Amino acid sequence: MKKLHLLFLLVLFINCSSDNLTIKKVHILSLPENMQGATSVGCDWTFFGHVDVMEDTLISNKKYISEFEKYFNNLKALDTFRYGPDVRIKCLVSYKQKDRIADTLCFGEFGGIVLNGQHMQNDSLFLEFIKKTVYPHRGNLIEKVQRYREKHGL
Repeated sequence: MKKLHLLFLLVLFINCSSDNLTIKKVHILSLPENMQGATSVGCDWTFFGHVDVMEDTLISNKKYISEFEKYFNNLKALDTFRYGPDVRIKCLVSYKQKDRIADTLCFGEFGGIVLNGQHMQNDSLFLEFIKKTVYPHRGNLIEKVQRYREKHGL
C-alpha cells in the first residue's frame, strides 16, 4: 500500500512540476489586417463584436503546434509598460492536460503581446509567424510588390 502511495505521489509530482506543457490546439480569432478603428482594442472579447469581419482559425497540426510552442515557451514578462497593444489577433491556447485552463494570448497588429493579462516582451518573429497563419495572402502580396518594383525600376 505504501508503494502505491509513493507511486501516486511521484506521478503527481512529475505532472505538476512540468514547465513545458504540451499544447493541444490553438484557436485564433483575428480582425482584418490594417483595419482601422476609432479606439484601440484591448485583449478582451468586446472587440469581437465585429463578427462579420472576424476570421476564425483552429489549428491542431502537430508541426505548427511544435513551432508555436517554441515561440510561446520563450515569452518573457515585462516589468513595466506604457500602453497595451491595439489587439487584432487573439489566440486561445488549449492543452492536452484536461485540468489545465486555456491561456489567452493577444497580439497587436504592429507589436505588443499580452498573455493572460500580463504584458510580455515583444517578439516580432512570433508575431510574423502568427500573421502568416491568419493573413496567408501577405507573403504573396509582398512578393508581388517586390517583383513589380524590380520590373519597373522602383
